[in-house]
Amino acid sequence: MTAAGFRCTQEILNLDTSKLSDKQKSILALYTYLSASEGHFSEAVHTITFLLMENHHDLYDAYRSKFVSKYEELDDLNIRVKLQFIEAHGFGFVVESFDRKLRNCIAHQGFLVEDNGDIIDMKTGKKLTDRIETLRKTMLLVGINASVTGIIAKALIPPTDKAIERINDSRRALKT
Repeated sequence: MTAAGFRCTQEILNLDTSKLSDKQKSILALYTYLSASEGHFSEAVHTITFLLMENHHDLYDAYRSKFVSKYEELDDLNIRVKLQFIEAHGFGFVVESFDRKLRNCIAHQGFLVEDNGDIIDMKTGKKLTDRIETLRKTMLLVGINASVTGIIAKALIPPTDKAIERINDSRRALKT
C-alpha cells in the first residue's frame, strides 16, 4: 500500500458522515474494508510471506506444483495460501485479524445493506455484520500493516528524527 493509499483510507475513515443515511454509511464502511484488505493488509501478508521465504521457509504453490522462489511469484498466489503459510510460521494473530468471509462477500457483491445499516449475507439471509464492527475490522487491518511496516523500518533503517516523527504520527492517527 502506497502512502497515497494510506492517506486515502485515512480520509475515508475521517469523513464527516453526519449527512449520510445509515445505509450509505454501511456501504462506505464495506468498501473501506475491502480497500484495507486488498491494500494495507494484503501488502503486510505479502511482506511477511516474503521475509519468511528469505529466512529459508519453503512455500509450496500446489496450484502450479512448484516452490515459490521469487518475490514476483507471490503476486500469483491466492491470499489464502499466504495466510496458511504465515499462520504455520507463528503469525496466527495476523490471520485472525482478517475476516475472509466479509472480504469475499464485499468483493463478490454478495451482500445487501438494509435501511438501518445492517449488512446481510445474500447466501444465508443472515446478518453478516454492522457498520461499527466493519470499521473496527478495517482499523485492525490498517494497524497490522502499520505494525509490520514499523518492525521492518526499525530493523532495516537507521532511525532519523523525521522517520521517528512519521512513525509517531502514524501511531497517533491509529489511536484516534
